[in-house]
Amino acid sequence: MALRLALICMLTASACRSDVANGIDAANQQFFEQRYARAEGLYRRTLKRLDERDGGKAKPSPELLTVLDRLGRINALYLHNYEQAISDYGRLVSDYPESEEGFEAQVTIADIFENRMGNLPQAATEYQRLVRKFPNHKDTPKYQLQLAELYFRMKNHEQAELASQELVTRWPTSPFVPKARFNIANVAYVMGRVQDALQGYEKVLKDFPTDPVAPLVQFEMASCHQELGDAGRALDLLFEALKTHPHPQVVQRKITRIRRRQNITAPKHNIIAESPHGSGGAAGAAASRPSGKRKPEATAATVKEDPVPSAEAPEDPQ
Repeated sequence: MALRLALICMLTASACRSDVANGIDAANQQFFEQRYARAEGLYRRTLKRLDERDGGKAKPSPELLTVLDRLGRINALYLHNYEQAISDYGRLVSDYPESEEGFEAQVTIADIFENRMGNLPQAATEYQRLVRKFPNHKDTPKYQLQLAELYFRMKNHEQAELASQELVTRWPTSPFVPKARFNIANVAYVMGRVQDALQGYEKVLKDFPTDPVAPLVQFEMASCHQELGDAGRALDLLFEALKTHPHPQVVQRKITRIRRRQNITAPKHNIIAESPHGSGGAAGAAASRPSGKRKPEATAATVKEDPVPSAEAPEDPQ
């Protein structure tokens, strides 16, 4: 009798495994044929079978990992059922906390809240959870920086500074450290601590002169010097930033505004009349620029008004 019962259990388990494998194969076929709604239904049915097989909630297995990953991906990317995607990916993170799939699932959850649902506070919570659950993942510093910049967007400057400082402290050799230190100086500037901000920018530029953040630092240093009344030094920095800044039109507009203010406030005998084509040639450009050597590509003759910048390059408020 016992042998018979054991045989029945073995046959039942084998049949269940066969049903699960067949279900995954059928769902995969629909997925690869881009029939996403049909694929989602088949994966969902397979998930139910896995749960039933293990008495109500499936135990971690390669099949369960595949099903949860595909369900999350389909709902997030193709069906735009974000609540369901969060639920499926949340279960994946819970059941596979050490896996690469778990890490990517948590990243996607945070991204959905931030960029699809516009729930920035919950997105911040999810990035915090990501950092806490995966402190040793190679990409965690990247998302610590994302958290800091998210706080900046939320105008929670204190948390933005703390999150940036945490990146610098926990991952001092990360390539994201220059941007984190730049963000710390940005907080000081936004909070009105212009001298503190300037010192922070100067240290970043000194320590990371060739980092992609360098022209951004130079631009913000120019803003500090402008506020402190040193328009000449501000222009020096802007001409230098213009060479490699990712949005040169923003730099050009700032240069134009500062030069225009200089002309307005300068004595008449110091004002150089500009021709319709620029600043009256090389001599006029040299006479109207602040003191100090300039390379030819950064002359005032190259500075002209640009159309309204793109969303990636908001116009400088000053």
